[in-house]
Amino acid sequence: MKSIFLTWQVPHGKSWHLVGKLTYEEDQRLYRFAYTRGTQNSAHFMPFEPMRDVRKMYFSRELFPLFANRLLNKSRPEYSNFLRWLNIEPTIAPNPLLFLARSGGMRATDLLRVFGWPELTRSDGLYEVYFFSGFSQDLRSVWADQTPQLDSLLGQRLRMVHDGRFSLVLEQEETTKMGELPGHLAKLFQRVLNESNSLTTTVVNVNAEAPWQLKVLCKLAFPEKIKVQLCEEEEFQVISSY
Repeated sequence: MKSIFLTWQVPHGKSWHLVGKLTYEEDQRLYRFAYTRGTQNSAHFMPFEPMRDVRKMYFSRELFPLFANRLLNKSRPEYSNFLRWLNIEPTIAPNPLLFLARSGGMRATDLLRVFGWPELTRSDGLYEVYFFSGFSQDLRSVWADQTPQLDSLLGQRLRMVHDGRFSLVLEQEETTKMGELPGHLAKLFQRVLNESNSLTTTVVNVNAEAPWQLKVLCKLAFPEKIKVQLCEEEEFQVISSY
């Protein structure tokens, strides 16, 4: 994982905007952060401290605190379980960007989420983005007594239903709702999601004992033409040219 995107939710609203891109230059061992044009789509957005100028490119040898604070400390007793929930081999020290991309960088104290830049990691030429299925309060109530049955979903294909919330249902049993595409991805991917024939969604990890926001890890796979369309979206464009 070489790049991740930062998304921000408008306070007291439901809309999301892509506001930043973090890249790790492995050959230089350098992190690079730049704001994207999504920052210009809401008057409520305020730049992050200490990176106050949205026109600048920021560099650091260490992971910026904005992102480092979203990593789980290795000394925490739940660290090995957390890696397992993210489907990351616990015996290997994970790339911080991979960790953030899988976890979504979730914190209860703010309105930010992270996702990984689609990477070509498959022999079939498809690009992948990982995300945890979103469970509304109503859906949590439905599945509360069926948590052990979640294990049977591993490897299942899901289909997105364009019902305004991009619900996820079992491909072979469309009455079984399995959550929703998280809001920050649904908004950004909305145009390409309409090309449902080019997208496949698969359950890659089930964590029955985890909190709801980390129970079902999914993988969205798509061909290069979809990635090209994403690159053309305004909010993906970096503002700084230096």
